[in-house]
Amino acid sequence: MEKDRLVGELPNNKFGMEMTVSPKDWEVLGDEYGIKPSEIATIDFNRSGIFLPNNEVKQDFRVRFKGKMLDDHESWYALPVRDHKDTPFSANSGELYFGNFGIGSTDELMLDTCESSYQRPTPFKFK
Repeated sequence: MEKDRLVGELPNNKFGMEMTVSPKDWEVLGDEYGIKPSEIATIDFNRSGIFLPNNEVKQDFRVRFKGKMLDDHESWYALPVRDHKDTPFSANSGELYFGNFGIGSTDELMLDTCESSYQRPTPFKFK
């Protein structure tokens, strides 16, 4: 991927959200917006959701877990579970992946049973 790739070239998932296709995209977007690439990755992760190939939590539900991404501090995550075509992120056997690239680790994946009265942001575009 070229360093000056335009954000408009990012593919959309079925929800109309742009998806990054390479960790290099995080660097390009980080440079463009003056944000650390790891923060771009976290934003991308939260807005894209996660694919669970072992169906620990059913698709279209939310999964909750404690995890560590890109050697950053450990955090709690609550994410929508998506089909593999709609997110580049997945978790398998305690590992987090972006495509085939290992980016972190998770503890036990569990159904997020928190009250859903809080609002999830609607999909937004980077530009």
